Amino acid sequence: MRRPRALLGVAAAAALAVAGTPSNAAAPSRADAAGEPMFGATRPAGARHLTPEQRQERRFLQDAAASLRFASDASKLALKKSKDPLVRELASAILREHESRAGDLRWLLHVREMAPPMLADAQVKALKVLNRAGARRFDRLYLEAVGLRSRSAAIADAERMATAAPDPAVRAWARSVLPALRDQFAMAERDATATRRFSRGSSPHAASRTRTVDISTAPGSR
Repeated sequence: MRRPRALLGVAAAAALAVAGTPSNAAAPSRADAAGEPMFGATRPAGARHLTPEQRQERRFLQDAAASLRFASDASKLALKKSKDPLVRELASAILREHESRAGDLRWLLHVREMAPPMLADAQVKALKVLNRAGARRFDRLYLEAVGLRSRSAAIADAERMATAAPDPAVRAWARSVLPALRDQFAMAERDATATRRFSRGSSPHAASRTRTVDISTAPGSR
């Protein structure tokens, strides 16, 4: 009877790992810090012919909007379910950033006649897993999926588009979100380290349960 439970734990962890990483994520590179106006030139909304760079820019905006919504929804769950002050601090920081940046992102989508995207199937499944998880298990999964994987992928995308996006307004938005994303990733690393240290001090049974849902070792997480 224990094997199905372990397999379910691995499957849930894999769903969270996939949800935390957009399909176009790439290795981080240091973005240019030069300032540009947030609402600079934009491409005509009805442009019929898009260059590969413009298509990449639009994909970045779609992924950023979905990632922002996923992290926001997961963080609202964290404030409801988690009792860990470090997890709650991270969730509050993510929600503050969502409130301050979402309007500009919606505008960048709007001028391209792009609707805010729906969550990917993997993100929807990940939210369901988080919603069903108990408080302690929730903390581990949230930190891995949202704090580490989602933030890492968002940093990589923003660093790349801060210099590569054709539209200066998109480059400016990408640069504007990087400081908060880096802060959130650093917070998640600190919190995950504290959580692992706590788990090592738990009973052998608790440590075994931790391994079955460890996102970093789940199939497809690398």
